[in-house]
Amino acid sequence: MDTADIVKDLALSGSAHFHASYVAKQVGISTAEAHEQLAGLKKQGILEVHFDVVCPDTDRTIKSYKLEEEVPFGELFIEKTGDCEPFELQESDLLVTYSPTAEYLRRLLRDDEQPSSKKKTSLFKRIWKIVSTGRRLGASLPGHVKSSTRRPSSTTAPARKSHKPGLMARP
Repeated sequence: MDTADIVKDLALSGSAHFHASYVAKQVGISTAEAHEQLAGLKKQGILEVHFDVVCPDTDRTIKSYKLEEEVPFGELFIEKTGDCEPFELQESDLLVTYSPTAEYLRRLLRDDEQPSSKKKTSLFKRIWKIVSTGRRLGASLPGHVKSSTRRPSSTTAPARKSHKPGLMARP
């Protein structure tokens, strides 16, 4: 496998903001060489480059900047959720990550369609089908209450039982 194959697999699996070190490990090359090859894929319009701000306290990504955006180096960086103490943003607080472009994803999904299918289905329609199937199945899950729009009339409704021990409502 080469870098392009790894990127294709990552894109098809829905991965975004992946690191060159992961690609390097999969291909068996150095991280520096992976960055070079990923930069070539960026020039081809396959990838976008991001700078992810990593909290120095928690090592969690708290913001991402695209390559074209200005990164506010030297300024006090305050994370909105409050999980990370305010810090002065330095270059060491950034990780370079890569994401497949929307155009590349569309092309992959279009090319990945089965040749035997008569009609191509959009990604949105495929997701909607999965979600709506889950909703239909959810009604049969234990503890899941299915709502009803019909209400029984008072003449056909059975007597209610009280939840208190020894007490029952009489009809």
